[in-house]
Amino acid sequence: MVNVPDSFRNKETLELYMFSLQFPVMLLFLDIVVESIRIAEGKQTELSNAVFFILALLFIVLGVGMVKAIQAGKKQKSDD
Repeated sequence: MVNVPDSFRNKETLELYMFSLQFPVMLLFLDIVVESIRIAEGKQTELSNAVFFILALLFIVLGVGMVKAIQAGKKQKSDD
């Protein structure tokens, strides 16, 4: 089974983590929609590289969350 640390069972921590994941995803959708509209209007010829920076932000948030979960799991396991 998956060992979920107690800190991630905390509702406030879980909400903060979900909002921190939601922010880059919403930025990504906003960027794609705005750039698609600009391409359709002829003001832009191709998508910019901002998508890659937003994806990097998303992966950083996921990575930090995973590292914190692993550290909390090891701490909880050593306390038991």
